[in-house]
Amino acid sequence: MHSLIDESDDKRDHMRNEVQIYYDLFFENLKDGDLKLPCAPCYGNLKPSRGHSRKQGDGCGRGKTEEEEEEEEEEEEEEEEEEQEQEQEQEEQEQEEQEQEEQEQEEEEQEREEEEQEEQEQKENEEKEITQWRHPMQF
Repeated sequence: MHSLIDESDDKRDHMRNEVQIYYDLFFENLKDGDLKLPCAPCYGNLKPSRGHSRKQGDGCGRGKTEEEEEEEEEEEEEEEEEEQEQEQEQEEQEQEEQEQEEQEQEEEEQEREEEEQEEQEQKENEEKEITQWRHPMQF
């Protein structure tokens, strides 16, 4: 029974602290002339004021307006598009390099085959010369 009382006291203290933080920030904002209320995720699960985000802010304790959220989302989308473009360019460049390497390998193989064929032809020609030279001698 005693633990239930302690637990309810802890919950009450926790809520009191959350509300106190909320009001402190509200009055601090009033002094600064800024009437933005802190967002819910920044300082407990209190309902955010109208026109403010349910997302956590940048740590300043003030909520972001819908316009600020839209601007931030647009910036994030632009960054993602730029990253995708860079990745695509990098993939294209890697593909071009790979194709170039394959082409170089094919050219090297062709050169080797041509050299082997030339060597083979040269050997055959030498053998023909030798046999041609010997052949008349056999008679």
